Amino acid sequence: MDNNLREIECELAALKIVTKSLLCALNDKQRRDMLGNISLVIEDTSSRYPHHNEVINLTEQYVKKTYPSINSLYDFNGFPTNLTS
Repeated sequence: MDNNLREIECELAALKIVTKSLLCALNDKQRRDMLGNISLVIEDTSSRYPHHNEVINLTEQYVKKTYPSINSLYDFNGFPTNLTS
């Protein structure tokens, strides 16, 4: 059961990477807050289960490749770029 929980947490972290790409409709403050929270979850999952990082990394690569315009909106550490306050 513990292994299943780890896999689910890693899958959730991967889903959150995809979710980051969908946050473009939020205002700047909302986007910063959500991206920061998602980044913390991804970092926490990566550090707790480093042997599952491949899922997270492959998902991130997929999003970058599939949605290149997303790259200009934020970096993948969760920090929005080119935002006005």
